[in-house]
Amino acid sequence: MNTFTRLLMATRLIFAAPAASNTGHDAGAGFTGGLVHPKRGLDCLLAMTAIRFWSMRQSATLKKSKPLFVIGGMILGAVFAQGG
Repeated sequence: MNTFTRLLMATRLIFAAPAASNTGHDAGAGFTGGLVHPKRGLDCLLAMTAIRFWSMRQSATLKKSKPLFVIGGMILGAVFAQGG
């Protein structure tokens, strides 16, 4: 990559707009809103369906450890959310 491409990429990263995948619901809904959102949000339903189809094709060992991956992903997401 040349210098101009790197500068352009850095500028885009600095001024990138936030993702708007979860629009249309109350951001201050609290704990129950967070529990209900995965069942009503289309992006969450599509992600859960994709993970289900992917996990059906995995080995038996990976299928048994799937709950640990889901919980680990939720914890990692919460850490990233708290970090800003």
